[in-house]
Amino acid sequence: MSRTLSLIFLITLIISGEKQVSAQADPPLRLEFPVYDDSQPYQVISCGNKGVLLFYPVRKEPENKTTYWTFKLFDQNLREVYTREFPLGEEYEFVFRRSGSDTLLLGFQDSGKKGSQKKITTLLLEINQGVIRSFEAVLAEKGNLVDGCLLPDGILLSYKTKDDISGILINTFGEPSARELIPEPGVKTFIHSIIPSEQRGEFTIVFETFTSKKHSVFKLARYNINGTEIHKTAIDIGNPQYLLNELVPVPLGEKQILLLGAYSNQASRTFTETENKAGESTGFFSSLMEGQQLKEARFYNFLDFKNFFNKMRGNQAIFDSRNIRKDQELSSDYRLLIHDVIRKDQEFILVAEAYYPEYHTVTNWTYDYYGHMVPHYYTVFDGYRYNNVFICAFDTSGRMLWDNSMEISNILTMSLKKRINLIFDEKEIILAYLTDGKIGSKVISRDQTLDGIEYVSIELPDSFDRVVSNKEGNLTRWYDNYLLAYGYQEIKNVRRNDGKREVFYLNKIVFK
Repeated sequence: MSRTLSLIFLITLIISGEKQVSAQADPPLRLEFPVYDDSQPYQVISCGNKGVLLFYPVRKEPENKTTYWTFKLFDQNLREVYTREFPLGEEYEFVFRRSGSDTLLLGFQDSGKKGSQKKITTLLLEINQGVIRSFEAVLAEKGNLVDGCLLPDGILLSYKTKDDISGILINTFGEPSARELIPEPGVKTFIHSIIPSEQRGEFTIVFETFTSKKHSVFKLARYNINGTEIHKTAIDIGNPQYLLNELVPVPLGEKQILLLGAYSNQASRTFTETENKAGESTGFFSSLMEGQQLKEARFYNFLDFKNFFNKMRGNQAIFDSRNIRKDQELSSDYRLLIHDVIRKDQEFILVAEAYYPEYHTVTNWTYDYYGHMVPHYYTVFDGYRYNNVFICAFDTSGRMLWDNSMEISNILTMSLKKRINLIFDEKEIILAYLTDGKIGSKVISRDQTLDGIEYVSIELPDSFDRVVSNKEGNLTRWYDNYLLAYGYQEIKNVRRNDGKREVFYLNKIVFK
């Protein structure tokens, strides 16, 4: 069944500073915010049917080194509900977000330029009332805040030091200072995720220990809120030829965990110990863990996917015949952004976006002592090029039930973020993303493609406005069958002779 995309834009609301200008009573469904320089300060968080949160830093007085972060909540019609402000230091930057049903956890850190320590501030924002609580912490060594997790009893913050040792700060509500938890003291590690347990006051971490430039081990460790270890399990996949790159545990109950993720061929795998990701993946991995015992591990090479070669005919660049496993079975390797697993009925849906770093070579010519021209070459990093998305479903034992894919076109960016959105409509799934001011979408039913990729432009309310350029656009799920498109645009009005304007926009999108 064909699906259509509708862009809702009854009126544009221009917001300049703290003033709002609107001469009509109709609900505005596109917002524009001015951009005054080359910075890209705006952050967007979907809050489901509660609305959408926009936040950004503001320096009120040049001589005052305090930066105020402004938080604005808008309802489903993009009308402002409230504005809140919170002061942070001059050099603070936004690091991560985590969403709960009624609360947002936001992590900030300073640049650490003025000392060996790095300050961390986490904010708990109660969505309905806009109440903000703050929690302070300090990293004793130069390092970086990575991620966070909200528990009923406190806040967990993962970090990584300059020596590639990862740890967790446990900030229990009501206690004056945070406790530090290091899962493998003195060992190069990276914490991939923190998962709250069904048992109150407990949590599980997924972390990776690096033993060499071609080998690492994933581990699951469970702790209580005091940082006491309950148990720790190394994931042995039973095949020395393969190594895990990503691991996503899905609890099925108190004693069962479905393990999904990505693996690589050890012969072709290379990474530096300072990287947070292992590099290219050959396919998907799955297994079931009962207690601390791993059942049969399954490996699904991308080349075995039903829809792989259909995709490859459209873009031969995704296949690299140089990557051959030791048993001479071909492999095609990807760098992946893996989404959280979606549970739909009795299926577990894994979504991964493939990308690769893109470079170009610059040649400079100089003259040697004898007057001969001598070339000098250097490589320039252009950004990350998104390529395609894989979507697969597994049953509770880890057996793959079906696979599908969609091409991602014309996204080259310096910032890696998840861009594909899924909308479920009975037995159909709509895949959608934003590219160069257009919504690309495809309708599938399991491994069948019902509607090929279609692109719809985001039109502007003023028919005399023309989009000159798009930057850092993205699409996110909002509520029901609504999505939110946002990004930066340079716009010129052909009727008015007032030059170009650069804005950050929010646009409400509906699939029907």
